[in-house]
Parts: sequence; structure tokens; C-alpha cells
Amino acid sequence: MKSAWIRAAVIALAGLGAFALAGSFPEEPRFQAPVNLKVSESQVKAGQTLPLDVVLEALARSVGLQPLIYRAYDPSGDPATAQPPLPNVKLDFQGKPFREVWDLLFATYGNQYSLDYLFLPPDVVVVAPTQVITALVDAPSRTGAMERRPYIVGVPEIAYKRTETDAQGQPRTVVNIEGAKAWVQNDLLPFLSREAAGLNVNWIVVEEGGRLKAVLSVLATPEQHARFSDILQRAGIDFRPLPALAQPKPRVEKTYTLTLATSPDLLAFLQSRLPEAQIGVVPTNPQRAIVLATEEDHARLSELLKTADVPKTVRRVYTLQNLTFAEAQERLKPLLEKDLKGARLESLPGNPKALLLEAPEAEHALFAEILKALDVPPQAPQAPQEATLRRLYPLHYANAEQVAPFLAREVPGIVVQTVPGQPLLSVRGTEAQLREVESLLAQIDRPPEQGPPVFQRAYQLSNAKAVELAQVLQEALKARQAQNQGQQNQAPPTREATVVADPRTNTLIVTGTQSDLALVEGLIPRLVQPVPQVNLRVRIQEVQSNLTRSLGLKWNSIAGGNVAASILDSGLSLIFDSTRSLAALNIMATLDAHQQQGLSRALRDVNQTVLNNQTARLQSGETFFIRRVVNDQVERVPFDVGLIVEVTPQITADGQILLNIKAEVSGNVQRNPVDGDVDRFTKQVVTTTLRVKDGETVVLGGLTSQESNQSQQGVPLLMDIPLIGELFKQRTNESTDKELLVVITADILKEAASANP
Repeated sequence: MKSAWIRAAVIALAGLGAFALAGSFPEEPRFQAPVNLKVSESQVKAGQTLPLDVVLEALARSVGLQPLIYRAYDPSGDPATAQPPLPNVKLDFQGKPFREVWDLLFATYGNQYSLDYLFLPPDVVVVAPTQVITALVDAPSRTGAMERRPYIVGVPEIAYKRTETDAQGQPRTVVNIEGAKAWVQNDLLPFLSREAAGLNVNWIVVEEGGRLKAVLSVLATPEQHARFSDILQRAGIDFRPLPALAQPKPRVEKTYTLTLATSPDLLAFLQSRLPEAQIGVVPTNPQRAIVLATEEDHARLSELLKTADVPKTVRRVYTLQNLTFAEAQERLKPLLEKDLKGARLESLPGNPKALLLEAPEAEHALFAEILKALDVPPQAPQAPQEATLRRLYPLHYANAEQVAPFLAREVPGIVVQTVPGQPLLSVRGTEAQLREVESLLAQIDRPPEQGPPVFQRAYQLSNAKAVELAQVLQEALKARQAQNQGQQNQAPPTREATVVADPRTNTLIVTGTQSDLALVEGLIPRLVQPVPQVNLRVRIQEVQSNLTRSLGLKWNSIAGGNVAASILDSGLSLIFDSTRSLAALNIMATLDAHQQQGLSRALRDVNQTVLNNQTARLQSGETFFIRRVVNDQVERVPFDVGLIVEVTPQITADGQILLNIKAEVSGNVQRNPVDGDVDRFTKQVVTTTLRVKDGETVVLGGLTSQESNQSQQGVPLLMDIPLIGELFKQRTNESTDKELLVVITADILKEAASANP
């Protein structure tokens, strides 16, 4: 299966979980058949493009495939309201192999629209969102002789079609996909569970030729599959079984070290060519990458690195002062062929006085010096001086005193004078200059035109800040006005609409035409939707450093076997699913048990709710003052020392949570004995971005600290005698290494999330 999204996790800080993958198209001659498909640029401008799902359906049928398209219609049954909405595309494929065209469409649009496909031999292909495809092929277990087989079951039309009468009294058929889903959920599945207990069924509703069908992915033994088919046949249900899904190839983890490039620069390139591989960058060494992939992908990756591990190139624009791009390219051709063989020179569309150079950073300095020497004006012969003329121009509508300085600026070299008391201009210049003056006067000296009426309305907001929304609406009004003026060509500009925010009452005051107000009233309901919230449960536990290593080796047993763990030099990172096991509770119980034994200590335990994309900050420590030189003056500024944890949740479209986490610990403060200011302190920072499901728990490690204890022993009474008492004392210094574990559980507040339309 071609993965439609790039999983770029930081492997050093994130645990890796296994997931099932479906197979792509096999190596068959029909999938190499040429296709002829074209939607030109002119058709795009004329609005004659085809939706992406329609293109994919036609493309699949051209090689004998039966496409099943997942479309979530609203109750009206209108295909235009299908979710997710797919774009209209332009393309031009003449004689290209089917497989190349199909893979290119998913590589271009799959990531943006979370679109994927699943091939079900011998001739069925399902096109649906990525999470839907994953639900069909992902099995909770593969024990014994159990295998997963797909079935295509026809949904009775009475379940999702009904006839209504429109406003004109004409009957029409309405398709309700929710009715089809209800039939599967409430009728088909309960019937199957009664007749064949113990089956594991994943399902979706798709469209095939205007009819809705259910794709059932059933995990069962061969005997159970035979009974399942017999039950459907005896019940008179329309269905078609398909061959069993193949199990995914095993994947192994390998480390790659680059010599010239860095892993972050090549991450997008490698992931696009190896979409099924998981590629992560080691934070402490950007030239090292850890890859989880099949052996075939590892072999392909090794070949790709032979041509990709090259110095990083930089694209930079240079402005030409005297030459055009064509002239500069001709003069620079010997340089590019001799000294800058790896450089690439391009023009900028619409700007002949600029060029784009792509080359290593070290070569840009040499190129800039050479270009400066070559970019000189050409020696052109002097043209003969043209004779000057004087003409009078009467003005009918414009003001002569205002027009005169304008013409002098726009047409350099002319002499413009006004006639006192008369609407006349006296202009002296060459014949070409006077023609330019006449052209400008034809545009300026015109009667004024009346624009549309202007209105003013106030809108009070409840779920958004007026100050922030005012900026968005103002930009939308400017864009619409610029579009209208571009379409009207010679029409005079209309008065610009304004949006003013009143923070005291959280009210927007809009001034503009009737069309401006209509645009604002249409945008406000979409922009003032309630923001979802995420509840974060954060616990900071201090444990002995030797304990974390032993804990890391036992996490799987502690969590009941449903945990993926990774232990690297930078620390420990785990992800737990509290909805499927008691992993999170077991972890808390383990930490509490070690705390009772004196091996760990809970520093903070906080439960905080934040808005989506907002940062929750947890701080524990002290504030010290440090010196800083500002404008040749020494200032004492406050600085927080201790433990600081910042968590920024982001809810994704598929209901998961992206956690942007930054953990910082500082200590070992050393003061100046003279004035008591801080001279030095230590600081450790760990940052990562993780994708977790609703209710999952993540544990971060890698932050260490050192605790020093001093004890004193001696002979009673004698040790307290001044001066000689030191002879009867003994001091002992003990140093203990500590490590901080940050346990975070993220839950989406369903009340807030449900407020979104």
C-alpha cells in the first residue's frame, strides 16, 4: 500500500508501534498498460476540470479494475458535499503506464487530503481516507489459522434511498449514507453475531456505480469463513467474497550515517521515495538517521544515498542592474562550464532583471563577485537629439494646479506650466513625450463616477476576539476588492471597506457596500466556531539514574505487553494506550512503589486544560538574577532556574493529538561571593513532537541532575572548640545522580470538540 502520509517521528524520543500494511498492485501486464488522460490549462480556467475521485474511478476502470469509492454524503445526497472534499485536477498523460499515473496522483494529493487505496485481488480497488484503509487491514491478533478476508455486501436501497418532493412539487431521490451505515450497524452485524459468534469485523460503506455497498474485513478461521458465507447466502444477502489479505513483510531497524548532507535536509526526499519506511533523525547528530523498513526498502535506500548524500545546495535570487537574464546567461556560460560545474542558473517568470542560482553555499560568494564585474551597461551609440515642441491642452474636469506636478513626475524631461485663471496646461517636450502626456490626460481628465451606496453594521462576537478577527476580515475584503477591480479593467476604484474592532464590547464595526457586508456575514459564522480543548495530566517524577535503565527494560512487562518502547542514549520515551490496557495505571503504581522505597520522588502532579494549539507551561524552581550588558550598561535581569515543561497539543483531522513537548531542567547555580549574582548554571533541554491517540500516555526521560549532600561527624564538645575543633571533625560529601521522568496523558474534551460543525 502506498502510504499517503509521511511519518517523520524523532525515533530517539518516540516509541515505535507496529501496524498492518496492505499490498499494492502486483506486477501484472495490465497495470503497465498505457493510458491517455488530459485536462488542459484552458479547461481549468473554463471550470471544466474533473474531481480527483472521478479521475481515479475512470483510471481504474481503464485497466479492468472495479473501483469502490468512499464518499460520506450529507443527508441531501449531493456528491458536491462529500467528505473529505477532493480537488479538481489538471493533468496531461499521453501514453504513460497506468501504475506511474496512479502512483503520481496519490503522491501529489494523498498527503494533503489523507487519501489512500487498497487492492483486493483479483479486480477490486478501494479508495478511501488513510484511517479508513488502516481500519480494514489492521487485525488485533493473528493466532492459529485465522486470516483476514474482505467481503463486498450490497446494501438494500430501501435503507438509504427515499423519495421527496422539492419546492416545485417534483419528486426526487435522496441518498442518505447514514441510513446505509445504520443498516450495517443495527441489522447486518447483529444478525451475523447471532449466527456466527466470535468473528472480528471491520467495515466501511463505499459507492460503486451509484449504489452503496459495505466492505467487510473479517478475521476468522477457514471454517468460520465458510459458515459466514453460508449464512449470507441462506439469508439472501447480495455479497461477493474476495481472496485473503496478505500479511505485511517484516521490517528491521538500521542506522545510517551521512558524510556530506544532513538527515533533516534529505528527510522529505527519502520519505517520498520510500513512503512505507519510518525515517527518524537522531537529535544529537543530524547526520545520523534510524530507519525502520523492509529489507527491499533498505536496499533501495542504500542506492538512493549514493546520489543524495551530496553537499547541500542553496537557491538564491540575484537582481540585475544593467543586463537582462538572457544577456547575463550568455556572459556567465564559460564560468558555469569551467569553475561552477555543479551550479544551475534559472530565470524568474515575469522578471527579466533577475536570476536564480542553485549551488553550494561556498560557490555563491564567488558567483556574486563575478556577476558584479559582468553586470555593466552595454556601450550604446548616442541617439540624435530630438526637437522639442510646445502645445496647449484644455482640461474639462481635472484641476490644472494638481495635474501639472503629476505630469512632470510621470514624464521626465518635459516642462509643464499652468495658465492663471484658465483650465489650460502648457507643455513643452519632444513628440514622443507629448504623445505620452496626451495618453495620461485621456485617463485623468474624465467625469467623476458614482459608486454604490455604503452601509455600516455592528457584529457582537461570542467565540472569538474582535481584534484578531478584524485583521482576517480586512484582508478578505481587500482580496475581493482587488479581484473585482482586475475584472472591471478601466472601472474606477471603489471605496475600500473597513473593519474596526471594539475590544471593550468584543464587537466588530464594518463599513462597506452591501456586497462587502454580505461577504462579512458569510465569513463570521465560519471563523467564530468554538475552539476544542485538551486536558493534560502531567506528572514529574525524580528517580535515581540507575533505576531508569532497569525500569526501561521492564516497561513491556509493567504495561501488560501493549507498549512499544525505545531506549537510546538521549533518554527514554514511551507511549501507552490507556483505553486498551491498564498501562498508564500500572506505570503510576510502579512509580509510587519506588517512591515509598525512597528510590523516586514526585515533584509535581498537575491536571490542566488548554485550548487547541495553546501552550501549557509547568514551572518548578526559583528565580535568580544574572548580569546582562545592554547599550554599554550592566543590568540585572531575572532568570528562572529549575524545571520547566511546556506542552502544546494540536488536534488532527483524524481525532489524534500532536504533542509538541519541551522539557528544560537547570541547576548547579554558582554565585559570585562578592555581590551574590549568578555567575554560572547548568541547563538541559529535551524537545520532541509525538502523535498520540485520545487518552494515550507518553513518558519522556533524558533529563538528569546531580544532588550533593555534605555530612559532618566528630568528637562531641571537642569539635566545637574554635580553631583546634577542626582536628576533631570529619566531613563527608555524597553525590547522587538523578533523572527526571515526565508522564503526560492527553484527553480531548468531547464537550468542546462536539461544538465544531
